[in-house]
Amino acid sequence: MTADVGRTMDQDTPALRGKSDEFCKQLMDNLHDAVYCLDRERRITYWNKAAEKLTGYCAQEVLGTKCNDNVLVHVDESGYQLCKEDCPASHAMASGVPQNKDIYLRHKLGHKLSVSVHASSLVDSQGRIVGAVEVFSDNSQKREAQEQAKALGDALKELDATCARLHTELAERKRVEEALSRSEGHLRTIVDNLPIGVLFTDAQGNLIFANAALQQIWGGVRFGGVEQYAAYKGWWASTGKQVKAEEWAAYRAVRNGETSVNEVIEIETFDGQRKTIFNSAFPVRDEKGRIVGAVVTNEDITERQHGQESLIRSEKLASAGRMAATIAHEINNPIAAVMNLLYVLGANPSLDADAAKLITVIDEEIGRLANISRTTLGFYRNDSDHSVVNVAKLLDEAVELYSRKVQENSIYVDRRHVTEQFVSANEGELRHLFANLISNSVDACPSGGRLLLRVIPFREWGNSQKPGLKITIADNGRGIDPRHRRNIFEPFFTTKETVGNGLGLWVSKTIVQKHGGTIRVRSSQGRGTVFQIFLPKSRAEGAF
Repeated sequence: MTADVGRTMDQDTPALRGKSDEFCKQLMDNLHDAVYCLDRERRITYWNKAAEKLTGYCAQEVLGTKCNDNVLVHVDESGYQLCKEDCPASHAMASGVPQNKDIYLRHKLGHKLSVSVHASSLVDSQGRIVGAVEVFSDNSQKREAQEQAKALGDALKELDATCARLHTELAERKRVEEALSRSEGHLRTIVDNLPIGVLFTDAQGNLIFANAALQQIWGGVRFGGVEQYAAYKGWWASTGKQVKAEEWAAYRAVRNGETSVNEVIEIETFDGQRKTIFNSAFPVRDEKGRIVGAVVTNEDITERQHGQESLIRSEKLASAGRMAATIAHEINNPIAAVMNLLYVLGANPSLDADAAKLITVIDEEIGRLANISRTTLGFYRNDSDHSVVNVAKLLDEAVELYSRKVQENSIYVDRRHVTEQFVSANEGELRHLFANLISNSVDACPSGGRLLLRVIPFREWGNSQKPGLKITIADNGRGIDPRHRRNIFEPFFTTKETVGNGLGLWVSKTIVQKHGGTIRVRSSQGRGTVFQIFLPKSRAEGAF
């Protein structure tokens, strides 16, 4: 561990060296910043807990892989992949000079993260470079704050320049006044068009200006002195306690000269809405350092908070699914025992006809339970590699999961495919894909309808003409509102307020794209929806 993490220090005994290794590991594991180490071949040899939290990759997924194996994709602002020629860790090992860079890396869930990277070479006791250590931390808020501060700073600089011109052009008072008016109008236009809420106070804390974004966030504005602060209702997100008038950042900036950045506050707007905001403020000083006012910024992060809550809810659903798979696995053995006993009982010649009929019904229901158990397990098999999959069979098994709801909703299932249609795919992911789309179709037909399932050989749309299969899942339900159609594949977009998390179709599209396929949708409100999926065949499937 010591050779991977830092310079080797001479130790008196192996016992001391072991204690030092363990101390270093504990220290690195408890650092707030993400840290990982590479050897000379750029193979990852250490990955701390902060790196797991920041990237979504656990240590077991990355240890032993190379940093250029498409696990952590490092790109600059233009999208250029640094792992090819401009890797900070490679430069550090080649030159022995520490490297600092602001870059983006890809999270396990697919989105980009803005991070600050510091890479240094690692040397052994003889001074030879044996690897590199890279420390990286999330700087998205810092980058955003810098951009906001720059915009406000530019506006204040322009205001300072205007004031300077007033002092040098007293002889041309009318022209100076006109120039000041134009500049103030320009500043007001800039501030009024900022996407974040901005509020100005004077030296006494009186609220004197609020831009359109701030008024939109709060559903209005209350100008006046510090006595008006109590009209702004807010609660600290961390404690749930109400924000007192003297605790607002604007008050503290004017009275104490405090600078506050991104305080998370839950507010009740003047029109009765509940929102979550970032609340920031800083004092404005004159040339002598005296406080002459304050600038307050508010950013509405309600949707961001909802997104985080949806992620947590999705993880809970995934955990529940894994638990269901565990239960399904455990009940397989008693199900098999019951089926064997029913077989033996059914063969008993002493049974009358009615009893034999009941045993047959029981056997069929137990068989259905066993089939549901096997299908549930199929969702959660850890299949990292593709295999030859019978798509038609998977589609039939997926609809079987919803057979009870299909019957209750009086939905007719129209199957139009032969029993064997194969592609090379991840079986568990295809089950998930089909279950998502079938569930949506069933929900779209609460008062009866028709569900069409079809699998046919097909060549991909467009110029590629790749051979594969076209899977159609269609219904004649209520259809999709035209206003929502363009957003249905976006994460966290849902029209099912109480039961949906907005991830089903996004996950479905991701699975199709991962398999090199294409998904299309057309819908007519009141007439139904058609999803068509193309999945390519692999060259290894010529025999099927």
